[in-house]
Amino acid sequence: MQVYDFDPDDRPHKKRVVFVDPMEKLASKDDTEGFYGFTNMEPKQNEQTEEDDTSFSLPLWMKNPNGIADVKIPVTTLSKRVDPVIMRNLGLMNITEFFPVQRELLPLLFRPRTFGGDVCVAAPTGSGKTLTYVIPIVQNLLSRVVMRVRAVIVVPTKDLVRQVRKVFKQVAHGTDIRVQFLQATDNSTAHLDDSDTQVCDILVCTPDGLVQKMSEPTFDLQHLRYLVLDEADQLLDGKSSTSETNWIEKVISASHKRETSGVVTIREKAPHRNDPREEPLFKILLSATMTKNPAELSHLQLVNPQFYSTSITYTLPPTLKQYVVTTNLMNKPLVLLHMLMNLEISQALCFCSSIKSTHKLYLILRSILGEKVAEFSSHITTKQRKEILRHFAAKKIQIIICSDVMSRGMDLEGVTNIIQYDLPNSGEIHVHRSGRTARAGKKGTNYNLISEEEQTLFDTLLTSVKGVEYEKIEYGKEMENLRPLMEKAGKELGHKLLEEKRRNTTAPRYLKKIKK
Repeated sequence: MQVYDFDPDDRPHKKRVVFVDPMEKLASKDDTEGFYGFTNMEPKQNEQTEEDDTSFSLPLWMKNPNGIADVKIPVTTLSKRVDPVIMRNLGLMNITEFFPVQRELLPLLFRPRTFGGDVCVAAPTGSGKTLTYVIPIVQNLLSRVVMRVRAVIVVPTKDLVRQVRKVFKQVAHGTDIRVQFLQATDNSTAHLDDSDTQVCDILVCTPDGLVQKMSEPTFDLQHLRYLVLDEADQLLDGKSSTSETNWIEKVISASHKRETSGVVTIREKAPHRNDPREEPLFKILLSATMTKNPAELSHLQLVNPQFYSTSITYTLPPTLKQYVVTTNLMNKPLVLLHMLMNLEISQALCFCSSIKSTHKLYLILRSILGEKVAEFSSHITTKQRKEILRHFAAKKIQIIICSDVMSRGMDLEGVTNIIQYDLPNSGEIHVHRSGRTARAGKKGTNYNLISEEEQTLFDTLLTSVKGVEYEKIEYGKEMENLRPLMEKAGKELGHKLLEEKRRNTTAPRYLKKIKK
């Protein structure tokens, strides 16, 4: 049995909370009888506390954000500002109206330097932030003559790279705007996707891929006009996969190396500009939970920044129905199995706090429910991820057990239920997990599996989330007929983990720790 010393700030002078992970007992080959409950709390590093409150040092532009009114408008309202080809593509994407964040920001982003400076946006997941920058970037680059990298979109995960690129290609379909993504490799190099050319207008990448590509002498960013940080708080908090801590400064520096001679490579229709090569780099930051750490923001060298926010606190979609399922710690897997087999729960994402607990829960449920269960975490390959997402969209998979790698920005089509198996470490993580459903005005349901010991901490975490109302559910004797199935699966778990370790010499680190 392992004890996790959970300290949000990782400081010895703070009051510490201790969580016990009974799942460690299942990892032992000799001790599996009747013990199948488990949970896991991973430490969250550098989380802000009251003593670390930086609000007193916030710049004025962050203290007084521009509000975003909850008003939608028809897409046709901007038909005179948007190219007919883009309007046609929006119709093919079944987009008939612009959401509030789009209504507020699209006019600004069509002519960014006319209305102000760089833009920071804090809006809930599913509010349409991606289209907010995709449409103006494609529209403004239609006038370019020579193909150069003029927009770089940086996101925290490879899955988001493909998702954002897909949206760009849908909006730019029928134009000569080329969109590509960077793939980072293990040999410290990066290459563009497998299209027929290595030249593009818009580049979508992770920080890792961008850092690798910038090390190549032929890679040129001197024509860069747009730098977009989607899920900006995660990109700025130092937890991205790249070891380069100053990658943003390098991008900004590279974009300032403008040519002093040669042909103008873009036709500008705006009469107030002279040489478009002198146009400053325009930065766009978007997230459901925008960072308020001045030190992190300073790396961006923001020019006359404008902050737009739907709310000062974290916000959940109004169409999201919330439940709290109370149980004791050991019965959590049994409660989850009962919900999957007796409630009409489908197209569900189940969030665990670590890769370790994700894999163990997956093995437990897979042995009972078979191919209806899939696992999605950072240790599976890109090919496996794509296959899982394809089967999920085709409704061949009932539930995906996942770590928080899927909670950030992923717009997975068809998700109707969220199950938070492990308690989130903060209200911010709760918002990102919950936001995988009830997107774009659709309905969704969020189930929180909470033990009695976790209830107070759960309520505390949600104090930073606006308008959280939930109903309580309790299960009792109706689950008992499933207990033999769960006990059998629990006994088999330790053997399965040991077998995985023997088969796979490159197993994840948590498998290598298992003692024979």
